[in-house]
Amino acid sequence: MQVLAGRAWRAPGASAWILLTAAVFLALAARSEVPEYYVTVGLFTVLLAAMHRTLLAWPTLVGVLILIVLLVPARRFTLIGVASFELEPYRAFVLFLAAGWVAALLADPRVRLRRTSVDKPILAIALVALASVVLNTGAIAAQVLQQEVVKSLFFLFGYLLVFFVVVSVIRTRAAVDRLLALIVVSACLVAALSVFESRTGTNVFSSLPRVFPFLQYNFLLDPTADLNQFQRGDRLRTYGSAEHPIALGAMLVMVLPLAIYLASRSRSRLWWGAPAVLGVGALATVSRTAVVMLLVVGLVFLWLRPRQTFKLWPMVVPALVVVHFLIPHTLGIIKSSFFPEGGVAALVEEQQGFEGSRRSGGRIDDLGPTVAEVSTKPFLGLGYGTRVIDGPKANARILDNQWLGTLLETGVVGVVAWVWLFVVFLRRMRSAAREARDDADGGLLFVALTASAASIALGMLLFDALGFVQIAFLTFIVMALGCVLLRLRAEAAPAT
Repeated sequence: MQVLAGRAWRAPGASAWILLTAAVFLALAARSEVPEYYVTVGLFTVLLAAMHRTLLAWPTLVGVLILIVLLVPARRFTLIGVASFELEPYRAFVLFLAAGWVAALLADPRVRLRRTSVDKPILAIALVALASVVLNTGAIAAQVLQQEVVKSLFFLFGYLLVFFVVVSVIRTRAAVDRLLALIVVSACLVAALSVFESRTGTNVFSSLPRVFPFLQYNFLLDPTADLNQFQRGDRLRTYGSAEHPIALGAMLVMVLPLAIYLASRSRSRLWWGAPAVLGVGALATVSRTAVVMLLVVGLVFLWLRPRQTFKLWPMVVPALVVVHFLIPHTLGIIKSSFFPEGGVAALVEEQQGFEGSRRSGGRIDDLGPTVAEVSTKPFLGLGYGTRVIDGPKANARILDNQWLGTLLETGVVGVVAWVWLFVVFLRRMRSAAREARDDADGGLLFVALTASAASIALGMLLFDALGFVQIAFLTFIVMALGCVLLRLRAEAAPAT
């Protein structure tokens, strides 16, 4: 380990004091003479002192953010001792990361703002969001939505900030691969526990405060508040570390192409278990959105790597057999959800929503009213963050269409900005995938990033993707890693 070569470990006295302090904290914990919270903080402090060079390295900090985003459910927990403010773990860590990044920009010449191919659309997204709020200030004040709007803007700028942090501090292909491996392994853990949840009904992630006493319960999901109560047929729709089964399925599908890349690159066959685990986990959500996104992933691989994709088709049959035995009836239920009795008419009727529901309509039922509302302010919409779907100030139903929601809040200009972002990113990834001499040169990784981004871009037609913290962070992290790879590729290209 790199830390073993650090100065702290070359000083026997320092090492002895670190070990002695850790032993004292463990002894106190065993005798229950101090609260668990202080023991946890003490042990973390000791660990930080011992391994500060590694733990405070930028790739490590980005990795910790990935772990928090994927493994600690958003909204379910806050940090203990801050009951007056919903300081969730990911928020606290993003603030810490931002402060360190600003300090590094001022003091560390290796950390600097780096240009990317998507800077202009990202800037456009930020400016459009701000402009939509400024132009609707009166309406926002009349509805007393200032706090909700500011909160939504902070969320958006948090995602954009993480993008620029990752682009600035990740400087090697090896670091990119390690972060991708961390994303895949973490998502596989979520997927495996989601299959366990499907079989037992127990959501392991809801019990995190038992393991990490610095977490306290904030908001536990109530499946009965959902229209289908997280059920489809006789199967429980698992939600794992996500905020909804659809969001969980979307996250696992986004990671699946990255797992295929790592499995193809690795010499170990164990890595081929990762795509299988992620696929089974995604199907355990019994989400049609996840299935559509899986189809998009398959089409992208077939488009950009047809020969390698056809070689993988024989794996589909045993994978379906595994799904049948691990989560029985799931395949039949998914098939029935796409092709219900009554055919297309029954499917259309289902998408027209539930009469009298104040929380959710149907994808088709939402189109007419939303377009009519957009027509009143078509260019910059009603204001970013003005649609509140829960809480005492709820004023709107859930829109299972992120593009429609973006149109409503930021108008046509906002939709154009987001389309611009995805089009530029996907075109650059596709071009890099085609230009790569072979997959060892990064070609397959660019294919995987294309598939991941394309799946969520289309998935946004089927659910309010950016309303889920996990999905939004993962989208911008994937884009940031793609931009890092483009920069490394450009720097390695011979000068002409």
